Amino acid sequence: MANTYNYQITDMQRDENGIVISVNFNVTAFDDVDSYTHTYQTALLPSDGNPIPFENLTQNQVIDWVKNLIQLNVEEQADFELDAYKLRKNQTLSNGTPW
Repeated sequence: MANTYNYQITDMQRDENGIVISVNFNVTAFDDVDSYTHTYQTALLPSDGNPIPFENLTQNQVIDWVKNLIQLNVEEQADFELDAYKLRKNQTLSNGTPW
């Protein structure tokens, strides 16, 4: 069964005119048993028409922007992260460097 994905906008940066120029977001990949959330940021291209005023934006509109820009790469990365999580979820892990 293919994974499903949930996108969540966590922050947006806008210029002095209120135009969104970058978006921070999470993508959670779900399978039948596990899920894993990865955080991303992407810049947006300037609007070629009438930009939507910041106060009128909805999360669904911004998610659509993000998906149109980077959906395939993000979902492939989310699949990889979920697979890696599943391999390590029952292991005892340590952090650090050898120096």
